Amino acid sequence: DTIIFLFADHGESLNEHEIYFTHEGLYDVSFHIPLVITGKGIPKNKKIEALTQLEDLAPTVLDLIGVKYDPTIFDGKSLLPLIYGKEEEIRKSIFIEENNCGLKKRAIRTKKYKYMESPDKDHSICKLCNTTHGPIVALYDLEKDPDENINLAEKNKKITREMKSKLDKTLRELKTLNEKRRIQNFMTKL
Repeated sequence: DTIIFLFADHGESLNEHEIYFTHEGLYDVSFHIPLVITGKGIPKNKKIEALTQLEDLAPTVLDLIGVKYDPTIFDGKSLLPLIYGKEEEIRKSIFIEENNCGLKKRAIRTKKYKYMESPDKDHSICKLCNTTHGPIVALYDLEKDPDENINLAEKNKKITREMKSKLDKTLRELKTLNEKRRIQNFMTKL
């Protein structure tokens, strides 16, 4: 009756993007991690290429063990529709954020593109090594450049604006959701 989840909390940059032996930066090498789920009722040898986030694990576990919950308490989405082939994707994009060692960056990633930004130049400089890890604004075509070496932000301003708009919309939605949770929590204490 055991279901095993095998995953990591982050990847590791060994020298990509001049980042050495750490997981700084919002590049795929640092956050595209394996997730293996095995056990009773889980299809064998199935590989899923959908966009997911670690926050999807909690609702997935609860669904697998049959615990009812209010989905608004989680940012994540259950992976069961992917696991059992009912859906090809549960997300069109994923949101990534970094706030460490003075670096503050956020990104939105679709299957084709990744857009990342720092709110300002000061937050793009690592306080450990006094280096800027990547540009303040970047756009990568992940199909043509999976290693994220060619910044297209200046060259493809239309896609850059579209991805920035997706990121801003995601940030607004998360803020609204968190405000609803705060109010709901407050109301339950009355």
